[in-house]
Amino acid sequence: MILVVDDNNINRTLLTKILSDEYRVAGVENGQQALDYLQDYCGEVSAILLDLNMPVLNGYEFLERRKHNKELCNIPIIVQTTHSSLDAEIACLEMGATDFLTKPYSPKVILRRLKNIITLRENESFITAVQHDSLTNLLNKEGFYVKARKAIDENLDINYLILCVDIVQFKVINQFAGYQNGDKVLLFVTDILNFLFKDDSIIARFSGDRFQALIPAPLDEAYLDEVIAKFKENPPVNLPLSIQFGIYEIKDRTIPLATMCDWSKMALETIKGRYKKYFSTFNDEMFDRLKKEQIITSQMDDAINESQFIVYYQPKWDIATNEIIGAEALVRWIHPKYGFMSPGDFIPLFEKNGFITKLDMYVWEEVCRQTKEWMDLGIQVVPISVNVSRNDIYSEDLISNLLELISKYDLNTDQLHLEITETAYAQTHNQLAQVIGNLSKEGFIIEMDDFGSGYSSLNMLSEVPVDIIKLDLLFLNKKSADSKHNKSILKLIVNIAQELNLDLIAEGVETLEDINNLKEIGCKKAQGYYFAKPMNSKDFLKMLKG
Repeated sequence: MILVVDDNNINRTLLTKILSDEYRVAGVENGQQALDYLQDYCGEVSAILLDLNMPVLNGYEFLERRKHNKELCNIPIIVQTTHSSLDAEIACLEMGATDFLTKPYSPKVILRRLKNIITLRENESFITAVQHDSLTNLLNKEGFYVKARKAIDENLDINYLILCVDIVQFKVINQFAGYQNGDKVLLFVTDILNFLFKDDSIIARFSGDRFQALIPAPLDEAYLDEVIAKFKENPPVNLPLSIQFGIYEIKDRTIPLATMCDWSKMALETIKGRYKKYFSTFNDEMFDRLKKEQIITSQMDDAINESQFIVYYQPKWDIATNEIIGAEALVRWIHPKYGFMSPGDFIPLFEKNGFITKLDMYVWEEVCRQTKEWMDLGIQVVPISVNVSRNDIYSEDLISNLLELISKYDLNTDQLHLEITETAYAQTHNQLAQVIGNLSKEGFIIEMDDFGSGYSSLNMLSEVPVDIIKLDLLFLNKKSADSKHNKSILKLIVNIAQELNLDLIAEGVETLEDINNLKEIGCKKAQGYYFAKPMNSKDFLKMLKG
């Protein structure tokens, strides 16, 4: 994967188009976003294209921060700038940059320099004397790149596989058994991998509980079953222990080794969380999905500029009065070539590459603009809730951007409700509590989405100034929605909301039976297909008028 760090949308789009045929590409707008992105995906990035002049954290500051992070120092960096000078080039090289590139871009030059740098990274001359993981004494990532590349290039008579090996629920092991026992598990896994994969095999620990291996093909299912069985014999901790494999069959030896490892990891991710599914092989379907992601990534900026993203509205209702009391803004992508694109295809990708922040801003402004337009028509509007993603919480400009929109369209802060999820709380705990507290002081109404779906609901209610909690009925067993047990859970949540003086909205309401159950337990507000599906602004306006 190549990470493009540039505050100019046109530059990011151009580089994505140049690189996407050969590499996965992610783009961020400044050095701080790059550091945040690398915190989660450092192991997947093969090179960085870094602009020097950016807001928040510029290229020089990013290089300075990088010097103090051992993992980041291993990632090659090509510095890009419009105005080249000898002093700037020397300064960047002294700070650890690998190469220097002057705009405007030459596609052939960029691709050749990247290929050279990535090959150099995989070459023995790039690797320092420290090539092994200090805990397991296996090769580390850089050592694996050197030795595996050499084996692939020299042993043309051997067909190889790349394995990505992951310990199932390793975080749980660390949490409940302690990090010291977690290390014992890593050593246990190392011993078994060394025992089972011997001749002509190369094994490495990349990071955490991720192992990579180069082994001769074929690897049949019976042998994998034997490997998996070994992990259940005499584990070093009194917890269930299992592993999963992602497999990439090497067909083209010229592909960068980092890409091969990415594809084995991608295969592994398709089975994470699936019970008794232990291995998955990278196939044409996954490759097609990867190409689709590259298409999405290369066209996402154009989609905003051309207003291909459309805001839909799903009403919220007062059950007793049967009146609209609000709506949730949902984004839809209507592509001129591919038509309707499912949010499930692009939202997770945007959350991963950081573009979700820009898309959220687009949605927020569209909602404010539309609300103002309706008000000017004399329509009695209702509050619209918009999503605030985990990435938004890290933005220093979040509050000022929201207040600027409210002022621009002459709205009140309580007309734009802000939805956060438990996932955001779990991943940005301290930061979120502070940011939401400041938003609440400005008068914004805070909605907690997917209440009860995670581990920290009650903690969140005690630490974050939430005004409304949204309960998704789908998290309960719909087959027994009228059971005494599920009604008791719903009633308990209603009581919690009343005790804390919070509004409660039930999501996923689909049947009259759901409505009757909600009335019985005292839940007064709801949202779901029973009332209305998400609709475009014209249809929602008709509903407001009606």
